[in-house]
Amino acid sequence: MRIFSSLDEMAPEVERELYEMGIRGRAETYQDKHVADDEQYEFKELLGYGYQLVGFDGSLEMFKFFGLDPMVVVAYCEDELSARFASISKRHRVAVAEDSRFHNPGLAWAHRPEVWDPLLEANGKFSYTYSGRIMGRFEDVVAELRARPHTRQAVVQIYLQHIDQPRWGGQRRIPCSMHYQFLLRDVGGHQGLVGIYVMRSCDLYTHFPLDVWLAVKTFQKIAWRLNVPLHSVTHFIGSLHAFRKDWRDRRIF
Repeated sequence: MRIFSSLDEMAPEVERELYEMGIRGRAETYQDKHVADDEQYEFKELLGYGYQLVGFDGSLEMFKFFGLDPMVVVAYCEDELSARFASISKRHRVAVAEDSRFHNPGLAWAHRPEVWDPLLEANGKFSYTYSGRIMGRFEDVVAELRARPHTRQAVVQIYLQHIDQPRWGGQRRIPCSMHYQFLLRDVGGHQGLVGIYVMRSCDLYTHFPLDVWLAVKTFQKIAWRLNVPLHSVTHFIGSLHAFRKDWRDRRIF
């Protein structure tokens, strides 16, 4: 597994590995759209891909590397992170549920309408939101790690089998993220938080850098609540891929 000391060090290496080692395929569905006849959904793909971060600087350079406007994506990520953590305290869950800022579809999507507008359903909402799936779970993680620092059970599950399996086949959108795991361990003589982030699928140019930023900030926030440093973030992806439609002047095709 590759170990990177910063986000901007990681970004070009992940792209290079996809370019050099990725296998070709053609998507049948994209989110909840059927695209089997569209050559723009030809892809290159790495299966079972993983890496580890031990340094967390370089987010703006990472966004620029992937051709994204840092101001836009940071605004998106900050709104998304705020929604996910809005319910960190159980006593605020009812208030949050009544706060329009955190209703589905929320605020973050409006920063990237070209990505999210086509995915809104007829009722003007998304099939799910991460903040809706996470509601209150981060507070549970903090409480569990304080009570049982050596636990291996501090997991926030995003993909919910009973909801998402009936949506297979492009019937409705399902989460790309599977879960976050939080581990408190002595590393080099000092207690720190070890974060593990598992995804079933990740689109390199549309979502990957944002998913990484959100994961790092999530683990940093939990580490801060526990008054420990963040030691590392390990990121596993079942399918890391890039589509022809997004490659533009890059080199993958």
